[in-house]
Amino acid sequence: MRYSEILVNTVLYDCMMAAYVPGWFYNVMSLRLIAALEDLGVTELIIDRRRHTFLQDESAWTWQEQMCGRHYVCYHFGSMTEGTTTPGMGSDIDSLLCDDSVNIMSGRSDWKRGRRNLLMVKHATCSPQHYRLQEIRADLPLPFTFPTNIFSVRYADGIIYMSNRAAETFARQMAADLNRPYINAGPSHSTSEMWDYVLAYRCGTLPVECESWFTRPRHGIWPTQEMLQTARELGCFLCFRPLRTPILQRCDVRLT
Repeated sequence: MRYSEILVNTVLYDCMMAAYVPGWFYNVMSLRLIAALEDLGVTELIIDRRRHTFLQDESAWTWQEQMCGRHYVCYHFGSMTEGTTTPGMGSDIDSLLCDDSVNIMSGRSDWKRGRRNLLMVKHATCSPQHYRLQEIRADLPLPFTFPTNIFSVRYADGIIYMSNRAAETFARQMAADLNRPYINAGPSHSTSEMWDYVLAYRCGTLPVECESWFTRPRHGIWPTQEMLQTARELGCFLCFRPLRTPILQRCDVRLT
């Protein structure tokens, strides 16, 4: 056991034996944890290098898709890109694939001619922060009255929604073409245990549910106002719910 790990365990034991947590506990523990992470190789330099590496991979992946005529934008997230994991943990790479060819509408005024338009609908059966995507015509700001493809679903109210089966179908076809296994975990689809891909759409405007996150009271200085403003400008995404959901929720998407 390393010296830094012994120090961490000693401090934890002392505080567990005490009837209260002293005021110096958090400062001392922060310093001890930093020392333990440095012994494991998780240093500030390594974190910066990993973040820079994965940002370059995002750009390369996005350029490759655009050169092939596709409108996908790649975003890596999770412990691998944050540099907060070690080789022994066996962490996978989490990637969000945003399809920018789809125009997500929060209202009729967001309709765009010639684009594939999907209107966010808050159905009575939807869970909090969940919506359904109604298919809107590309030539007129009017809803479709009939299914347009195999992923279109007509509900009892007569509205045509988009199903969440598209991502699964494409992933299964890719796995068959590459002769690899199809892996599904929650909303992610992959052909390798080292990668998790989540298909998402970019919200054109910030939904009402997100406003409370920016206005709720906070203690301390984190996140800063600059971080909050950057998060507001970047917006949010809509990703499909896991496949193992009730039939009435097969068209639900959630904010992320």
